[in-house]
Amino acid sequence: MDVLCPLKDFMLQSPPIIHYNSMTETFHPPWQAALLNGTRNLQPLSTIRHHVNKGHIISCSDGSANGDKNSFGFLAATQQGLRLVRCNGFVPGSFGNSFRSEAYGVLATLVWAKSIGPNRVQDQPSPGNWTHYLDNQSVIKRIQRALQTTYIAPNVELLPEHDVIKEIATIIPTLPWHFELEWVQGHQDSKVPYHRLPLAAQLNCQADKLATTYAHTTDVIASIPPLPQSPCQLIIQGKTITRALKRRVIDAATIPAYQAYLCHRFGWQPSILDNIDWENYKTLLKPHRKSWPTVMKHLHDISPTGHIAHRNNSALPHNCPACQAPNETNSHILVCPATSRANWRTKFLQSLNHRDDARSDPHLMDILQDGIRHYFHSTHIQKEKYPLGYHDLIKTQTALGWGQLFKARWSKHWAIRQDEYGNKQSEKNATNGSQWVYNTGQKFLKSWLELWQLRNEERHGQDREQQEAFRKQTLTAELQELYQLKYEVCPSDRSIFHETAEDHMLKHPNLSQLEDWICMYRDPIRASAKRAKQLGIHQTRTLLDYPMFNPATLPGQRTSLTAGALSG
Repeated sequence: MDVLCPLKDFMLQSPPIIHYNSMTETFHPPWQAALLNGTRNLQPLSTIRHHVNKGHIISCSDGSANGDKNSFGFLAATQQGLRLVRCNGFVPGSFGNSFRSEAYGVLATLVWAKSIGPNRVQDQPSPGNWTHYLDNQSVIKRIQRALQTTYIAPNVELLPEHDVIKEIATIIPTLPWHFELEWVQGHQDSKVPYHRLPLAAQLNCQADKLATTYAHTTDVIASIPPLPQSPCQLIIQGKTITRALKRRVIDAATIPAYQAYLCHRFGWQPSILDNIDWENYKTLLKPHRKSWPTVMKHLHDISPTGHIAHRNNSALPHNCPACQAPNETNSHILVCPATSRANWRTKFLQSLNHRDDARSDPHLMDILQDGIRHYFHSTHIQKEKYPLGYHDLIKTQTALGWGQLFKARWSKHWAIRQDEYGNKQSEKNATNGSQWVYNTGQKFLKSWLELWQLRNEERHGQDREQQEAFRKQTLTAELQELYQLKYEVCPSDRSIFHETAEDHMLKHPNLSQLEDWICMYRDPIRASAKRAKQLGIHQTRTLLDYPMFNPATLPGQRTSLTAGALSG
């Protein structure tokens, strides 16, 4: 069998396109007309119908996921390689992904095939085969499982991207051909010249370029009505939700409050939140699940530093354990002038300096080190020293705060500038933007965890002996504070005390016993003192409210036995 193998892919270089009048007028449902608006015939309509009615068609589709701007592309050809039609278009739905884009490519192919082919199976005495290729096995398995379903389960309707899968499974049985889905390895032209690839691989490369070209060249995002088999859609804040419905509902209910908290916590304007790279933020935090409580407190500046620990328990010290500053805050840990912290900062800056210039944008690395160095010295970075294209990066990160890099909150411009640098490299060996942010961001998080461990060793001691000494000091201070309330509690509660705090420690020298007593009676003692104060002033007048003169009304009249005794 002869196969046409072009020496070059001409599909994206303005091939001769033969239009037939009012292509979209043949599609009566609006969603079909919108879906196939980008259809272009590569052969006369009569030739296309001849080959389609004859059967033995090969088609291939692919998808492109680019945020909320997702697209698909497909081609159809004869088994000899004669290209018949091509199409690319927009994939509706927010929070797009590769699965949905790939599935929409299959749906667009089926809609076109059904519209151009025989309307009924009887119209063709001997229907042929139609083989459709795509490079996503998950889509193939979902479609096959949907075709084999004999009854409708309610929970199936909640599966990700079920609207497009259900539509595909509804159309396939109505086709006059034996429609088969086959997998083909994608991007084979990266290793083998295009003209040497099999026909299915060539079509896959062309479909991928069609989808990518639409995403990069089309600015207007079209809207496509809901699919007939799924007339109901979940729309939150103007965005259509097609997967992870429960999570999106929870996010819609909680994220606005969380964003308001962040703005209040860090003094941000609401517009700053739009500049944070939230996708890389989530990716950076995933490897630190084992240290989740510590990391979460760090992200929101509520790590138990001296300031917060003393606020919660006045017996705990509030000063910095390294430099003895009177108020140890979360930000002070990074800029503490102590020698140990200065050594940590030097080591951290040196780790940022180790880079492969061919894989990282040198301007980004210079800006990163400069910004962190200025943050350590509480000064401001001068953006005029760097090219104009990097000013937005410096501006947004400065508004966000350079210390936020230690909290995995990076400006979106870091990844954008790294991607632009990679596209300019001839060897194409530069790290992509997201990977660059991940690699660099992990250095920040791991270094902060090392710093936090260093700080805890300085606070609580590096060995067992130092830790026990600090523990004894803390428990002693808290015990003395509770004993100051001994005569302020209700009289019935004073039995839990010894004579003094020193007597208490002599009779209970074990620190564990002392800690257990404090934990058991701390709250009851404070509550008893509060109750005693309330009872002491209840319906009781002060001395100033009583008369200051002798209440005797007659001279020589005794007002009391004591008064009479004294007067006699």
